[in-house]
Amino acid sequence: MDASALVDPDSSTITVTIDNRNWADVVVYLAHDGLMTRLGTIRSAKEQDFQVPIGWTGNGRPLQLVAHAIGATSSFTSESFVIGLGQTVTWLLQTQLNRSSLSIN
Repeated sequence: MDASALVDPDSSTITVTIDNRNWADVVVYLAHDGLMTRLGTIRSAKEQDFQVPIGWTGNGRPLQLVAHAIGATSSFTSESFVIGLGQTVTWLLQTQLNRSSLSIN
């Protein structure tokens, strides 16, 4: 599938796909511009797409994703990344969150 097909030109959003292979439900946040914005909750062993406004990602600002497994005492933060219009983000959450991987296409 062409990555640009996942960008909605009417609302200018970027798709962030979370593939949760963790045993717990996970709350996912996007860290941008000194803020942490809640994207939503992804159930265990499920995959879900979240739409992120392009305004949160523009001008080469670094972003990070944050995962907090429900019932856990700590969170896991992805490495910093930059994304632009026409690109997609996929975050594969493992059973041990610190083994998760991020890809940008």
